[in-house]
Amino acid sequence: MGALGRDDELLEDPIGDARHQQDESVQGRRGAGEMVLTHPGGGERNQGQPEEQVEVGPEDRARHLAGGVQHVMVVVPVYSDVHVAQHVHQKNRDDGFEGVEALSGAEHTIIPDRIETGTFIVAAAITGGELEIKGCRPDHIGAVIEKLRETGVEIDELNPSTLLVRRSKAGLSAKDVTTEPHPHFPTDMQAQYMALMTQADGVSTIIETIFENRFMHASELVRMGADIHISGNTAVVRGKTSLTGARVIASDLRASASLVLAGLCASGETLIDRVYHIDRGYETIVRKLRDAGADIERLTEGVVSAAAGDE
Repeated sequence: MGALGRDDELLEDPIGDARHQQDESVQGRRGAGEMVLTHPGGGERNQGQPEEQVEVGPEDRARHLAGGVQHVMVVVPVYSDVHVAQHVHQKNRDDGFEGVEALSGAEHTIIPDRIETGTFIVAAAITGGELEIKGCRPDHIGAVIEKLRETGVEIDELNPSTLLVRRSKAGLSAKDVTTEPHPHFPTDMQAQYMALMTQADGVSTIIETIFENRFMHASELVRMGADIHISGNTAVVRGKTSLTGARVIASDLRASASLVLAGLCASGETLIDRVYHIDRGYETIVRKLRDAGADIERLTEGVVSAAAGDE
């Protein structure tokens, strides 16, 4: 796969960031499409995880407000994302939302998805291309931009809603990262960052403090040639490694994105099964990447079924 180009600008769709994992930590495993759902209250808490477990999703707030609840609900960010925490962090953390009997009409512009922005930044860096990303909010991904700049990604803010991204001529260098609640480096960029580190010179350590079992994409990256070792909540990535296309399986939304990114820079053809996960966080990602020069298409049948038909 060659470098992604900027002839066709990437325009971010103003969609939300699918926060299903805020109320549940999802542990996936291969075989018969099984998923094991573990509620945070039913298992051990991750190290560094905030103690309060309350409803923080936008759906939760809307349900309480629209339902005419008359009490004050205190919202304390748990897995803070800008979509959830922007208003809360502008005020005191102990502020709440008071219910009303009825809601009136209003106009609101949905903010762009910061994780989609970060993913396209990595797409430019991992392929050695140059992308102009419009309609984004760089101020919402300050920690991501700062870390990627450390690795050798050149990110120019052309205006408050447009970024110009390219990989440094000196190449990428390995840097450590730890996922933390907003406004620090988000867990939802961990998988994409791991894919990028396979193409960086040196050894990087990635520590996941938010969700358990969120390194399931690592084994799939190893199938493509990556040198990654997992120990508990820590991944050690040794680069730079040449990735080769392979048949891989996506375990979740961000794993899907990381495997797409790896496939963009891998030699040969990469087939990703269960890629439907990606629809929860990216709208028309195939079209956007193809418009930017990627050789990518979406199959109508799964890779596993297609492979069975080839035998």
